[in-house]
Amino acid sequence: MTTIGAYIGLLNPEHKGRLLLRRRVEEGSIIRGQSFKGNWELPGGGVRETEKPGYDYFLQEAVREFEEEVGIAL
Repeated sequence: MTTIGAYIGLLNPEHKGRLLLRRRVEEGSIIRGQSFKGNWELPGGGVRETEKPGYDYFLQEAVREFEEEVGIAL
């Protein structure tokens, strides 16, 4: 199985289109031996690819990752 990134960009038009980013606190990443700790990124994370994933699967996983990391229900 492959791990892919699933991220959500959240724009707020009431605040001049500001984009919600999070500062990475984790050492590990989906890239072996690479750390992005301290970098700014879109909320999301690694998702294990299933045998025949569909759009709905990746959307559901991206929403789950977003809610887990940011604490905002979509």
